[in-house]
Amino acid sequence: MWLFCLFFSMVFVLLGVFYFCHFQQDRKKYSQKVFGRVMEMRRAEDLNSDRVSRSVAWYPVYVYTADPSVGFAKYVSDIGGSEDRFSVGDPVVLFLDPDTRKVRSVSDFQIESRLRIILILVGAGFGIVAAILFVFFKGGGSMI
Repeated sequence: MWLFCLFFSMVFVLLGVFYFCHFQQDRKKYSQKVFGRVMEMRRAEDLNSDRVSRSVAWYPVYVYTADPSVGFAKYVSDIGGSEDRFSVGDPVVLFLDPDTRKVRSVSDFQIESRLRIILILVGAGFGIVAAILFVFFKGGGSMI
């Protein structure tokens, strides 16, 4: 049983580390800081796996100026959330990838940061349970 917990501990911690590395690459890629506003909130509705209930997500549409000579650009976020995440007209800080012209908001990075922390904490929890089980049963996996 303690080996089971140790295995899941390593899996979750490694996933957290993977997301940390991915986060660092994204921060380097989205290097240009621009200011914009939320122009609208688009609603997307999907059927849940039970094929009966529906889930609703709201995707902000940002308008920003990266280059004043070009004018305004519009970008629909690919990270949805609850309706109250943004209001129309809210000012936002965006990070632009100069190569692809995609933008990410600060809150997009915060969502990924929370996921990374949750994965590492779950992994640490499994590790603690594995250590307690190992000490309690003195490493003898045959008792469980």
